[in-house]
Amino acid sequence: MKAGICEVKITPDFPALMDGFPEPIDRFARGVHDDLWAHCFYINNGGEEFAIVTMDILFYTKPRVNVLRAKIEARTGIPGENCLIACTHTHSGPVTRTNPLNRTADERELMYPDYIEEIDRRVVNALHEAKCNAFPAEIGVGKGYCGKEQGVGGNRRNRDGIADPAVWVLGIRDLDGNPRGAIVRYSLHPTVLGQNNDLITCDFPHYLYTEVKDKYPKMGVGFQNGTSGDQSTRHFRTGTTFEECERIGRTIGKEVVRVVETMEYNANPTIRLTKTDVFPDRKQIPSYDVALAAVEKARNDLNEARESGKPVPFVRTLECTLIGAEAMLGFAKSGQEVTYAMNANHPFEIDLLAIDDARILMISTEMFAEYSLRLYEASPFEKTYLCTCVGGLSLGYVCPQSAHDEGGYEAMVSIYTGKTGEIIMDAMLDLLEKSK
Repeated sequence: MKAGICEVKITPDFPALMDGFPEPIDRFARGVHDDLWAHCFYINNGGEEFAIVTMDILFYTKPRVNVLRAKIEARTGIPGENCLIACTHTHSGPVTRTNPLNRTADERELMYPDYIEEIDRRVVNALHEAKCNAFPAEIGVGKGYCGKEQGVGGNRRNRDGIADPAVWVLGIRDLDGNPRGAIVRYSLHPTVLGQNNDLITCDFPHYLYTEVKDKYPKMGVGFQNGTSGDQSTRHFRTGTTFEECERIGRTIGKEVVRVVETMEYNANPTIRLTKTDVFPDRKQIPSYDVALAAVEKARNDLNEARESGKPVPFVRTLECTLIGAEAMLGFAKSGQEVTYAMNANHPFEIDLLAIDDARILMISTEMFAEYSLRLYEASPFEKTYLCTCVGGLSLGYVCPQSAHDEGGYEAMVSIYTGKTGEIIMDAMLDLLEKSK
């Protein structure tokens, strides 16, 4: 096996509108705290080539992922279908889609098309460099742990709710045993910094990278989000500061280093990539009156919580519920115009990357941690994990039916019903069964 790794900056050089929070509407970047990167990993296993790219941005739409895949194949020869394009999902990066104030999310017109073209160019060149500089390597998959006991993160809807504290690492090292690359998967929203931050940053993954590189300066480190739909630092952080970003990122990074140094590697692995598509079950967009009533209720609940002095995490949950209600009101105003955006990012592509006895599932949509725990239990492979925000953009979260029954931000903002998660789970379990 051979592998190559190249990291390239993708920080915008203009005062971009920042994505991730609906307010303030004029949240333009006034500076850069830390650079955004595309982390590009090339793998050649017996002549079959693969690419894994993780980008420090919120989203890349499915149409743009397909464009990038075609460009990679044309320049490098790596088959486009073997290119896995992921986003770290930072909420403190530039808009990489249509204007987020356009509730229809019509992806036919990107807000910053020249910037997206530049990201594509840099990623393609970085993968070309990674391929040209590939070295004999060995690969492995290992698991660690970092959860609320470390004050890092957990369920944001309920402090004691379902959480996925697993730290998964896809590691690459040379034949002398030197760690050269790691793709870290962890289920946690990069939202330590809130909507008032106006500096470009990767959020906590920046410090995760820093912690690992402090030990191994020449190591390439990427980040993939796990099932973080209901996972954040909301109940576990002491503030929305860069100091908290550093504490959390470095805590996870220390566990990454431990896993990198203790897991098993193989210089002659079996690597396979299989795919399937699934169509989500979509909600009926509510009428304007129904959506407006939901907004008014959410606003009243929030005002009552503020006036009665409820704890900050509780108030934040209600703030997010209001955001979800307002988003659905936007869809109701747009009516059938929202259909284009839905169709542009559907169906969901599910990828299954098999590396020896490990199975790495990837999908574009944001999912709840419950689905990870169910996969851990049901998979015939001990090393099984799920990455999200890979291969495109979804319009909202995939929530279990219990979350829809309970209500709240994630269920309210999503255009998908509770059936969608079961459709996805069935498809993933089928891929796992066939991969035996």
